[in-house]
Amino acid sequence: MQKQSRWLIGVGGAVLIIFGLGCLNYTKASAWEHHRQWAIEHNAPPPSQVIFVGGITSVVLGAGLIGLTLRARQIKY
Repeated sequence: MQKQSRWLIGVGGAVLIIFGLGCLNYTKASAWEHHRQWAIEHNAPPPSQVIFVGGITSVVLGAGLIGLTLRARQIKY
C-alpha cells in the first residue's frame, strides 16, 4: 500500500470513529430526553435505534481501517 493511500485510509478511519462516537453519544440513555427535545427544536432526527446501530457500525469500521493502515505499514509488499 502506498504511503498516500495509507494516510487517506487512516484519516477516513479516524473520521468514522469520531462520527460513530458522536452517534453513540446522541443516543446515550441518560441524555435521551434532552436530545429528543433538541431534535424537535432544530428539526433533526430524534435519537433512535437506527442511529445507535449506525454509530456502532461506524466505530467498528473506523477501527478496522486504522488497524489496516497500521498493519500495512509493518508489512512491506
